[in-house]
Amino acid sequence: MSLAVTALVLVFVWWLIQNWDDFNTQAHGIAAVLMFVFLVGAIIAKVVEHWNERDKVWFRVYTAVAALMILGGILIPTTRIFGEHTVFALEAYEIAFFAVYWTVQT
Repeated sequence: MSLAVTALVLVFVWWLIQNWDDFNTQAHGIAAVLMFVFLVGAIIAKVVEHWNERDKVWFRVYTAVAALMILGGILIPTTRIFGEHTVFALEAYEIAFFAVYWTVQT
């Protein structure tokens, strides 16, 4: 099954490269946004998992990380505080908070 899904994804990407004129300039941004959305989704799944525990430390840590990732994902691009380095700063910010989550989770 996974081989078939991989083949479909590769055919779809090939089709995009052939038919989407802005693929080379737009694909990275779209892929990065989707990746961070799914990473935040994974963290939120951990928040839900720890919802009913007596010790709420992990719930609070995961909630804070998810909230800060969402907040940064909204504020950094809208304020463009880093000027021409906004995309780099946003990706570094998101990766840093995911690294915090990953470290705490393991």
